[in-house]
Amino acid sequence: MKKLFTLAALALVTTGAFAASSAYEKALQEARDNDNAKNYLAAHKSLDTALAAAKTPEEKAQALLGVGRVYTDEKNFAKAHEALQQLVAMKGATKEQKWTALSGISGAFLGEKRFPEARATIAKLVSDPLAPAELRGSLRLVSAESYGSQGQPDVACAEYAKIGEDANVPLPIRWGAYKRAGDISLSQSKWAQARADYDKAARLPGLDGVAVASIIGQIAETYVSQNQLPQARAELTQAEQLVSSLPIQQAAVRLRIVQLYAQENNAEEALKSLNSFGSMMTLRAKEALDKKDYATARESFSAILALRNGYDAKGSNRSPQTIGLLLVIGQMYQFEGNYPKAKEMYYSVVAVNPEANGISKEDAVTIRTLQQSARLDIARALVSQGNSAEAKKAYVALLNTPDLYPAYKKGAEGDLAKLK
Repeated sequence: MKKLFTLAALALVTTGAFAASSAYEKALQEARDNDNAKNYLAAHKSLDTALAAAKTPEEKAQALLGVGRVYTDEKNFAKAHEALQQLVAMKGATKEQKWTALSGISGAFLGEKRFPEARATIAKLVSDPLAPAELRGSLRLVSAESYGSQGQPDVACAEYAKIGEDANVPLPIRWGAYKRAGDISLSQSKWAQARADYDKAARLPGLDGVAVASIIGQIAETYVSQNQLPQARAELTQAEQLVSSLPIQQAAVRLRIVQLYAQENNAEEALKSLNSFGSMMTLRAKEALDKKDYATARESFSAILALRNGYDAKGSNRSPQTIGLLLVIGQMYQFEGNYPKAKEMYYSVVAVNPEANGISKEDAVTIRTLQQSARLDIARALVSQGNSAEAKKAYVALLNTPDLYPAYKKGAEGDLAKLK
């Protein structure tokens, strides 16, 4: 409801500034601040001051919108109605202010679960051809959703379908309408209908690859619900192609493919899918590193990390492969000059227990070596941040480490000599 009121208020904010006295402006700002802090009593006092200082109908209307908003946030819907209806009846209030008031009135009705009255109020605004198309479309979504809140999902789906089929409605709202219809059908186990709704969303012209991929992912989940895993993987493969240039999004889709192989107890295909993605992202990271594009390299390594964490579950945060990824991601942050994030990654490496159950002796040796590298990088990050005193302590502690890897020992000694 608050979101609904805010959406309508955006239309008002962007229409232009009101000429107002400094006392009025100050009182209005204080009211907003107090409302955000949930100090409603103080907000009302500020709004009373603003109303007294208002010199034009527009200023009074703006203050009344504030009154309605605060009462709505307090869930005092009767008082919210009173203030907003007063605005709607005012002469001199702008059409944008009246649209915002109508939106607030419908939100108050929804808060009271008076769904027919909310829809009737929304219909008044939607029927105004001068109202912004985005506002009218968004309110139509709210109206359709209210049927679902009343326990009438079929009516809600029919309303969503009307919105999706209306070419005059902005594309993102049409997309959202079809998706919501699909979600309702999915919740009712109407798999074929859900797929039909999602497919309509995916076929809307002008959508970007990420939006289409997310809808195809929903289609895949309908097949998963029916235990038709090969069909689900086929859909996800299509989705993955749409986000092939976006490592993190692609990792999320590939992770689901890996999980479905694992669900079938097909460990061989799960690992094959995991490793092929890792090889591809490693190559992309190498190409980015050659160009000193550390952000892209970091995204690629992060994509592999997300996939490993998801596949390996509990063990992945202690495997040498995953710890190595944490280390290299930290180094990418350090190359970018983001030392706090770099140290965060390094400390996550240092925090691993190499002696934990399930870790082989060979892996434990590798992990300890990676931890030594992370500790050296922590010291260097401290130097880069100008914290020489802490850096010296870090170098000395590292040099006292048993079985310190020779290259790290040489690097620490050389760095420490420069600080003395």
